Amino acid sequence: MIQGATVHTVSNGDMQNSDILFENGKIISIGHKQDFPPETEIIDATDQHVFPGLISAGSTLGLQEIG
Repeated sequence: MIQGATVHTVSNGDMQNSDILFENGKIISIGHKQDFPPETEIIDATDQHVFPGLISAGSTLGLQEIG
């Protein structure tokens, strides 16, 4: 879990002091003060920002034009 971050969303604005809970490498929940299993690894993200993926690493857009 990433805990205590400012989460910047595409459609819902910014969520202050939020947690992002993952299971098997996928996001299953984003919210405030979430319950989580005791064995959950916690990443303290206080004063940090989380953004959605903005760039596709697999994209070749623009690469042909520059050689």
